[in-house]
Amino acid sequence: MIGTLAFSLVMLVFSLVSMWWLNGTLPALVQKYREKAASSKGRVVTFSLGKRQFSFTINREFWVREAFLILGPSAVMGLSVAYAQILPLRVVFALFVLPAYIIMAVLGVLYPEWGKKAAIGFTAGVLATIVYDVVRLGLVIALGVPDPIPHIGTLWLGADTIAHGDMWWVGYLWRFFGNGAGLGIAYAMLPKIFFSLKGGWLYGDFVGMGMFAVLFFFPVAQLHLFILNFTVLVNGILGHWAYGLAIGWIFHKSKLIRQTFTK
Repeated sequence: MIGTLAFSLVMLVFSLVSMWWLNGTLPALVQKYREKAASSKGRVVTFSLGKRQFSFTINREFWVREAFLILGPSAVMGLSVAYAQILPLRVVFALFVLPAYIIMAVLGVLYPEWGKKAAIGFTAGVLATIVYDVVRLGLVIALGVPDPIPHIGTLWLGADTIAHGDMWWVGYLWRFFGNGAGLGIAYAMLPKIFFSLKGGWLYGDFVGMGMFAVLFFFPVAQLHLFILNFTVLVNGILGHWAYGLAIGWIFHKSKLIRQTFTK
């Protein structure tokens, strides 16, 4: 029922946007908003860490960047809520994840520079997830650890929808285009000092520690993901390191990214 309502809402919004776009109203509003945003100089904030001094400007684009940073990992955060059995994943998707992606899409149109950066982060996140899964699935086979990803599909669509593992790919759909891509969007919003192997490794390690924190403080989550033990720790740490190193390498080496991320 919730999925149907969410889909209907998306189609309604899409229809309204299409009509406005066709009669020229939306492009005019978007252009007016862009010009107004560009004229906002904002306030410059400076601070020091040791001998290094940093500064940033608080204006509308600052808040757009923060919005992408916060909304990007919505799929990961939503999955954590479902693992902890606070809310069902279908409810989390309809109330939080889907609106978050709609908001990011709108922001991408209103602020094309940040929209392009978010799109690059989305793509890099998917590619880094492929690297992650090469490592993770290799360890799953070698260590005999069960693969928890197909279970995401069961949580999302319901056990009555997924029978006998026929729709295992639904969990991977969430993983690649929700978790991996969303974390990539958030990574793209970080300061450029993180766009390196070391910065990517730190990012992957931070995300991995977040996963272990959920499993530790909400033990019921272990029933959905995996039981905490040494083997699982090694698998999880190495997998998240692989993701971080991969996305850090992509951002460090890509000429397109260096040309796009000038701020």
